[in-house]
Amino acid sequence: MRDIMEEKFKKYFPGYLISGATFTNWNQHVELHTDGWQPNEDKSSTLGCAVLVPLRIEPAHEKTSTIIFEQHLDGNSVTLKKWESGSKWNISEFVENHDPRIHNKINVKFDKDFHNKYLKHIEYELLEGFSIDARHEWEIGNAIVWKRKHFHTSEEFNPNLSSKLHMIFFVNFKNI
Repeated sequence: MRDIMEEKFKKYFPGYLISGATFTNWNQHVELHTDGWQPNEDKSSTLGCAVLVPLRIEPAHEKTSTIIFEQHLDGNSVTLKKWESGSKWNISEFVENHDPRIHNKINVKFDKDFHNKYLKHIEYELLEGFSIDARHEWEIGNAIVWKRKHFHTSEEFNPNLSSKLHMIFFVNFKNI
């Protein structure tokens, strides 16, 4: 995968460092979260982008998407849903929706129709003050890119979707 992606990274992300990369096969939706963590205590790089490359959707004719929000939080990865220790999705620090560190909150109700169509897995109240930047349909092999500090989520798994496999790269930029 690195051989396939390296030229693209050089072209679109000059001065990039890959701080992490994984293959992930999801069989359920994910919660609203950021990808702010970086295993980089020496501070030699700055948090950059996530680059998600869809590889497989089962069954292949199903549709799914990744949803990016306009709101972000600097620092560690966070989620608005509290998880118990040892739970499957315990990768982020829990923050309250009204945490003042969340940037770009708005004073408008979240679109209820959008919530009902794509985000029923997220409690509607948690989306208070949030707004959509983009909804990206998955197309096999086409990368989806967002800033790692921005909140994002999968759309709710529809009943016919059994799994979706992707490769994700966490990009940082060298500090000069």
